[in-house]
Amino acid sequence: MATVDIREPEFQMVEQIRVLKENEGCHIPVRHLHRLSNTGTDPLVIVEVQCGEYTGEDDIVRYD
Repeated sequence: MATVDIREPEFQMVEQIRVLKENEGCHIPVRHLHRLSNTGTDPLVIVEVQCGEYTGEDDIVRYD
């Protein structure tokens, strides 16, 4: 889960795009492509929470 603080970023998962509001969370299922974009000019603060048996960073795949 990722929770947005203060700003209103654009969240995209597969073909669904929506703007998150302040303190709104979103759930990203395992192995789902997703993107978070800061549509404003101020810095964006994101709190990411991982759960499960493995929460390491070495299984992340980045796409252009």
